[in-house]
Amino acid sequence: MLLPNHHKDLKEVATEEGDRTSARVTQAHCRKKCLNSEDDSDDSGDENEKAEEEDRGNAEPDRQVVVDVPGGEENEERRKKKSSKKLVSQLKIAYCEFYRGLLLLAGFCTLNTEGFSKILKKYDKKFATRTKEAFFHTTLEPKTQFFRHSELNILVEETEYSFCEAFEKGNRHEAMKLLRLPQKKPKQWMTFRVGMFLGISIVLLTIVIYWLATTHAKGDQGGDILAFAAYRMVGLVILLVWMWGADMYVWSHNRIDHVLIFDFDPRNHHQYHTMLEGASILTSLWLLFVLAYVVAHNGADTPLWWLGRMDPRFYPLIFVVASLLVFVAFQIMSQFWLVKTLIVIACTPFRKISFKDNFMADQLNSLSIIFFDVEHVACFYIYDMWAKDDACSQYKLLVKGIIVCVPPMWRCLQCLRQAKVTHNKWQLVNAGKYVTSICVSATSAIHGTFAASIPLLVVWVIFAVLGSCYNYIWDVYWDWGLARNWCKKPLLLRTTLLFKRRWVYYIVVFADFAMRMMWTLTISPTTLGIGSPIQNEILTSVVACLEILRRGVWNVYRVENEHLSNCAKYRVTRNIELVSVED
Repeated sequence: MLLPNHHKDLKEVATEEGDRTSARVTQAHCRKKCLNSEDDSDDSGDENEKAEEEDRGNAEPDRQVVVDVPGGEENEERRKKKSSKKLVSQLKIAYCEFYRGLLLLAGFCTLNTEGFSKILKKYDKKFATRTKEAFFHTTLEPKTQFFRHSELNILVEETEYSFCEAFEKGNRHEAMKLLRLPQKKPKQWMTFRVGMFLGISIVLLTIVIYWLATTHAKGDQGGDILAFAAYRMVGLVILLVWMWGADMYVWSHNRIDHVLIFDFDPRNHHQYHTMLEGASILTSLWLLFVLAYVVAHNGADTPLWWLGRMDPRFYPLIFVVASLLVFVAFQIMSQFWLVKTLIVIACTPFRKISFKDNFMADQLNSLSIIFFDVEHVACFYIYDMWAKDDACSQYKLLVKGIIVCVPPMWRCLQCLRQAKVTHNKWQLVNAGKYVTSICVSATSAIHGTFAASIPLLVVWVIFAVLGSCYNYIWDVYWDWGLARNWCKKPLLLRTTLLFKRRWVYYIVVFADFAMRMMWTLTISPTTLGIGSPIQNEILTSVVACLEILRRGVWNVYRVENEHLSNCAKYRVTRNIELVSVED
């Protein structure tokens, strides 16, 4: 990296580097063209002439060949500008990261100085001595660098000055905006948009409920189940986005460093207000398409009869495609953070695992019903809609049981890899938790597909209860770090709590147990024999929503515990390797 003292030559270096790159490209292009022309002319000559030309070429020095290329000067100037702009942007990024490292080092020095000061102050107060001043003057000042870090302060000032002069033409205000980490706060228009879309969502929800209550269903039941699955698939994701926005709000306002824990880009990442705005927009879009489907399916004699001109089954498809486009737009803004994380999860256990990978795999366990909905909707629109033989529903429960096993299988493989890498036996116990989830899914599929016998039902209930209790104990004791103080205050909690209201912890512990027991119903609600298929789908959707709400609450206390301790032993940290240098 360039030193701050050379700030005047930064743009000149970038321009010269671009000139050299463009000259090499042009010269190589000309030489290639000349060689091709010489080869074409040599093919018609004699072997002796070829030998003489080779000897002449070896004897004569290399001559610069100039070829007139149409528009060559303009292309060369464009390449110069592109290469210089690229180098300047790279230098800006390097300066910003260098400045950020200097501030972290300055904070480290200040923190250590304050720590020594407070420790010695307590010591002098307790033992009635005056050790602080003597220790500072005889030990810290001459022997430590962090106590008087004047050189570091000078380097910070020189970095600010050189960046300001080289890139912002002396405008210090704009330069400091780029150097310092941006403190993004919700703008008034963003808050207004969230409220506006929430109001639109409430109106649309009222209309949908009124329409469903006052009209009678028409058409086939299979189309309703398909639409239910398509809208539920995206609706559960939208609910999880709402919970993520609320979680990020809680973490930010309680000074929990979730940016470091999840390895977000500190300069470019989604804030909680961005998540809430995206969730409000998607909610309005979701309710709008639900209303369009209901009207097209049941409202032939209404003012919106024109919606029925198109096949109602196309409305869920259009909505899914629109949701995918919105997802891609959000991923572009976040530099594909979620896509990269999902790729790492899918490659388990062949990739290195971090905390964010384990955390997102746990989120997928709460969205297990979505995997089945994706398979059902894709199979219908690819095959059943055109073949019309209902082949996708013949082995519905069997396919469901297999697909639901995928998220806990990924998480189990992650635990096994962590146990091998860290030699932590508790990871094997954690893997057993996901094995029970796989057993619940397998027994549910076997019971619902081949034989509805009482022994298989008993086996499924045993695995479901065992898995729920297993997951609940692990949530409270290990993931949240609670139930550690049995005799000390606060009772059944931990010593350090980031949230002031202790009674909230007790409510959350009880609510997690209740929702864990309801989560077992999402595997196979048809085993209860409740009503029609539509009623079973409604029950499944309600329980799935409760599971996502439980997961949102779990996220808050899981990240709080990860912020306070290193119980998982692989929390994200940006370590700086120090190299010992011998004088």
